[in-house]
Amino acid sequence: MFKKLPTEEAAARSAEVAAWFNDHKTQRSHRRPLRYADIHGRGVEVHLLEDDDDLQDAVLSVWHGVQLTLTGTAVNKIVETVTAKPG
Repeated sequence: MFKKLPTEEAAARSAEVAAWFNDHKTQRSHRRPLRYADIHGRGVEVHLLEDDDDLQDAVLSVWHGVQLTLTGTAVNKIVETVTAKPG
């Protein structure tokens, strides 16, 4: 995300963003939403799902499948393993 910046500046920006995300006084818990405007305002490169219909459809399909599985069965945890594609 900060690869176009000089190395020292990129490291400083990365540390600043990480500290903001990890600040309990700001974020409080996993239940508190991270708003696009706040994240974007910190200089984090973020894209809205609404801007890409195909991506939004894919993400929502997975989300609905997970929600149906967790609420309709005795499953309480789902683990996904992703392997890199060759080449």
